[in-house]
Amino acid sequence: MRFLLLLLFPLFAQAQPTAYYKQFWSSPDYSLFQSSGTIAIGVIDSQIKGYRSHVSPASGYLIAGVAGGAKIDMNGVGGSAVGVYGVAEGAGRPGGVQNEVVGMYGRADKNGPYWATGVHGECLTEKVDSGGSCIGLNSELIGANPKTLMIGVNIQPRPEVRNAIGIQFQDYGVSAYQYAIKAPNLAVQFGDVDTDHFCMRFDPRTQRLEFWRACNRPHSTRVGYVDMNYGAPDVALNR
Repeated sequence: MRFLLLLLFPLFAQAQPTAYYKQFWSSPDYSLFQSSGTIAIGVIDSQIKGYRSHVSPASGYLIAGVAGGAKIDMNGVGGSAVGVYGVAEGAGRPGGVQNEVVGMYGRADKNGPYWATGVHGECLTEKVDSGGSCIGLNSELIGANPKTLMIGVNIQPRPEVRNAIGIQFQDYGVSAYQYAIKAPNLAVQFGDVDTDHFCMRFDPRTQRLEFWRACNRPHSTRVGYVDMNYGAPDVALNR
C-alpha cells in the first residue's frame, strides 16, 4: 500500500490548484495580450495542466496535452459516455476586458500550411447501422430567460480577417446530403432594410415562399411571395 501511495503522490500533487503567474498556454513561454506581435492569454489557473512537444515519428501520429476516453454499457437503462467533460459557472458582477463563461474551450495556433481548427468533432458509425443519430457537432440551448439572446452557433471573424467563408458544405461528387440545410417553417434573415429585418420563410399552410420586411415584429409586412403549390404556374422573378 505504501508503495502504491508513493506512485500516486505525483498525480495528486499535480492536481492541486496552482496559478501560473507566468503566461501559460500549451507552452510555459506562451504570452495573454496582443503586444509586440505576441498572442497572449494571461494567467490560466488550472488543477490539471498538460503539455507535450515531440517530433512526429510516423504518419498518423497524434500528440495530446490531455486525452480522455470513456465507454458505457447502456444495460437497458440508458446512460452517457463522455471522453472529456467541462462545466463552467460564473458569479458576481462582470467587469474588465473579458466576461466569459465557457464549458469547453478549444484553440488552434496555425503556424504553417496545414489544416487547423479550434474545435473538431467526428461521429463514427459501425458497419452494422443500429439506428439513432450520428452528429458531428451538437448545440443545445436550455432555459427561458427573455433577457438572454440565445444563439446556437455564432461565427465571429475579427476585423482583420479576409477571405472567410461563414459555413462550408463539402461534397465528393456523389451527394451525401439529403438536405444541406434543414430548417422547417423558420424565417431566414438576410439583411436590413432601413432599420427593419428582411427575411424569407416558407409557409406550409399556403405552400408559399414568402418575403417579409420587419419579420417577426408587430409591424411586419409581406412584400412578395412565390407559389410553391403543386400545379402552380412558373413565376417570372425580378432580375
